[in-house]
Amino acid sequence: MDKKRGAVSESEPPRRVVGVAGFEESGKQLGELLSSIPDGSGLSFVVLLPLSGEKRTSLLEEARKYGQFTFTEATDEQEIHPNLIVLIPEGCAAKIEARRVKLVRPTDRIQDMDLLFRSLAADIGPAAVGVLGDGTNGDEGRGAQAIREQGGLVLRVGSEHVASPIGNDAATSSTGIDITVSAADVVSVLLRQPVFATGIAPNGLGSDAIDVEHVNSILSHVHRQTGHDFSRYKPTMVMRRISRRMAFSPTQSVGEYVQFLATSEEETHGLFRELLIGVTFFFREPDMYQELLGTLLPGILDTVPDDTTLRVWVPACSSGEEAYSIAMVLDEAINQFYPKRTDYQVFATDIDDVAIAQARTAVYPDGIRAEVTPERIDRYFVQTGGGYQVAKNIRNRIVFSTQNVLQDPPFASLNAISCRNLLIYLDTSVQDDLLQLFHYALVPNGLLILGESESAGRKPSLFAPASEKSKIYHRRDVPYLVPGRYFAGNHPASRAFDFVSRASATSPVSDVKAIARSALISSFAPPSVLVDSDGVIVHTQGSTGRFLEQPEGPPTTKLVEMAKPPLGLEIESLLRSAGNTNIPESKSGILLSGPAGTSAIAVRLSVAPITDHGASYFLVTFEAEDEPEVPNILDTPDISTDTRLEQLERELTATRRLHQASIEQLEASNEDLRSINEELQSANEELESSKEEAQSLNEELNSINGELENKVVALSAAEDDMQNLLNSIDVACVFVDLDRNVRTFSDRATEVFNLIGNDQGRPLKHLSFNITYPDLWNDVGEVIKTLRPIGKEVQSINGTWYQVHVTPYRTVDHRIDGAVIVCLDVQDQKSAQSQIERISQEREIARIITDKIIDSTPYPVFVLDSALYVLSANRAIGDLVGIPPEDLIGRALDELEPVITFSGKRAAPRGQQDLEWYDGAEITFGADSHGVRYRPRIDAVRDASGALARLILTVEEHNGG
Repeated sequence: MDKKRGAVSESEPPRRVVGVAGFEESGKQLGELLSSIPDGSGLSFVVLLPLSGEKRTSLLEEARKYGQFTFTEATDEQEIHPNLIVLIPEGCAAKIEARRVKLVRPTDRIQDMDLLFRSLAADIGPAAVGVLGDGTNGDEGRGAQAIREQGGLVLRVGSEHVASPIGNDAATSSTGIDITVSAADVVSVLLRQPVFATGIAPNGLGSDAIDVEHVNSILSHVHRQTGHDFSRYKPTMVMRRISRRMAFSPTQSVGEYVQFLATSEEETHGLFRELLIGVTFFFREPDMYQELLGTLLPGILDTVPDDTTLRVWVPACSSGEEAYSIAMVLDEAINQFYPKRTDYQVFATDIDDVAIAQARTAVYPDGIRAEVTPERIDRYFVQTGGGYQVAKNIRNRIVFSTQNVLQDPPFASLNAISCRNLLIYLDTSVQDDLLQLFHYALVPNGLLILGESESAGRKPSLFAPASEKSKIYHRRDVPYLVPGRYFAGNHPASRAFDFVSRASATSPVSDVKAIARSALISSFAPPSVLVDSDGVIVHTQGSTGRFLEQPEGPPTTKLVEMAKPPLGLEIESLLRSAGNTNIPESKSGILLSGPAGTSAIAVRLSVAPITDHGASYFLVTFEAEDEPEVPNILDTPDISTDTRLEQLERELTATRRLHQASIEQLEASNEDLRSINEELQSANEELESSKEEAQSLNEELNSINGELENKVVALSAAEDDMQNLLNSIDVACVFVDLDRNVRTFSDRATEVFNLIGNDQGRPLKHLSFNITYPDLWNDVGEVIKTLRPIGKEVQSINGTWYQVHVTPYRTVDHRIDGAVIVCLDVQDQKSAQSQIERISQEREIARIITDKIIDSTPYPVFVLDSALYVLSANRAIGDLVGIPPEDLIGRALDELEPVITFSGKRAAPRGQQDLEWYDGAEITFGADSHGVRYRPRIDAVRDASGALARLILTVEEHNGG
């Protein structure tokens, strides 16, 4: 094969390292995949085939029928080069470390595959690829999720000529699959797709192709459709995830993708989940959990009173693995150190309602065995069809709910918060806000648990390291308020996205503009102060030292208190006037004394109200007037007495005016205080009444809570009874909702319908059954529509017969809420029925043959029942008595005289079963027997119990002697 343009030499690192697994059932797919790799592609392949002996040899021989390829059997510590296919040796598993293959002892198929993919993701990062054969069933999603988390690609090989992106629904997103393609198309897809390490756009576009304007448009659309704002995430991460999603879309440019997004609700939700990066595992970073269990949790338990519930919050919990891990460690710590204490609660939240729904089911694939120890599997999990479910005692300790940690109010009085691998995706300012939020939510000395790449070091005044290695911190006991936007009413329902302004904040052009603007203001604007509605200074501009000073005593930021006399009273008057009229106010000629030995100056005060996004501010400006400075008459002895008196009168008049204004202000304030006092008294009375109502309501809630707890216990018991009933009767049972999506199913249903735990919520028609029932989807819809049950006999792919019943699902209030599919194994009945039919046929044939034989014999023969009634007679009897044989049937033997006469003895009584009675008897037939006498011979036929069933009366000619 010719070398391709742009080939990569073996001395360069590979473009991608591809882990291949799950092909042990299809040599054709494996052959088409490996033979499609062109020379010089730069790709490296590590192939895992957990087969041995003849099966392995047979698979490789079959693969070579569909194309030629050359592979190298891996050795321990073998380096991975470009253009190399490495086959893991028989009897080995492998992991990737430092771009080398490290051979390890195999465990089982799922864990070997999981180990390969996880190590590939950790070592190769965004250049890692996982390729799964169609023999996989979703258990491999754990390693696939690790690859996706690092920005790599995961492909599943499907039917021929299929190339469809998936991952928008709950079931497929949990497996981590990016795209499904045919085996022959895998390599071409990998060569087309970029490596999403730096936000490079697909289709050859540079990183500048996705500019902030496009990002702002995309994020605005996602915000409108989902209600979630990603503008405060790190721009590089956002661009990388958008680029990654674009690569699987049918668009060719960023502009086309923006238009495509606006018309596709499915793509919007797909991008939403792409931005969430909802990847999590059980007991991630095991050393951290071990330290938490060994030293930190016991210390926390020491500080929690026995009658107090220990409270833990897990924000951004995704599909629940971290929350369940925390709950299990808590349970172990309590059982180990405080066996009498059982009261703890875990709150787990996430903005992805699909992930929360999956977390509530608590069903996970077999791949978790690579994450959870066998002891914990036995103690905290129950094996179900296709996976494991967390035990009920742990599920009952966790409350899952949908919450946006960036804007919704937090939980409070928490003993621990575990927020891992969320801060790394957020801007530093948002990280600071969340750290303040966590400090507010934790009790003193509470634990904050972060991911290995995160730190609370940005807020050392709030958190002290408890374990720097494990990124666990103690809350310092210092006062700090959470930002106000986290409480209802303090943040607007919609706001302008600031992604553009933040992204351009580091722009040199923006910095130059800011410098120029600051220089102009400093040079030409008068000194000014911006205050809020309470008169607190929030910003100063220019030199205000001539007008403001810090008074004696505690420091203050109140403008009126900092203003030099007599500016304080004038400022207070102007602020009040401007606040009432909402128009600018000003006053000139205010004399401000200078330092000793200097002249007084005339000051012009201006107050202008400013409103910004509903907040009220006032801009106070100080201007020295242009008229000549007024001399300080107290320090100028050569001024005439009249002049001094005139000046003093003016000052006295001004003072009186200010004094009168102060009196008016005080009177107005007094009136306001009286009014406020009356309102407070009224409010106090209302609060007292509300308190009593709240106490009464609390009592009612306690009662209701008790009832609900009893109902929950009863419901749990009923659920256990129902589950045990379904499992004990060994019936395959599937419950579907009105949309024909799988709601729940019994354990036996996993064998009949080929279900796994993650199939809950999936449409029935998307499943591959082990029974041949192509009309099941339509029949279920017909039952839901018409409420008429449907029953059919179907056969499985292995030949077993089942009776399938589809009935409506009725709630206790007689609503139709779906359908129930019950599949009964009738193979034994089918076999028994077939055997009965065969025996019946054989008996009928035997009867016919017997009748033929009896009818053809020349001797007269009767067949009698146990009561001596004629069941049949042959043709010879009819010839002797001159009556057709069929007319004799049903008549008792003693009723046939004189047609049949016993000589020497009378006919035996009906019901006579003493066969010796017939010894010595002779029979004559008809009135004229021509002197021929006959002797009867009786043979008894008995059933299995020994009872007499039939009598065969054979007549032999007897002439005496």
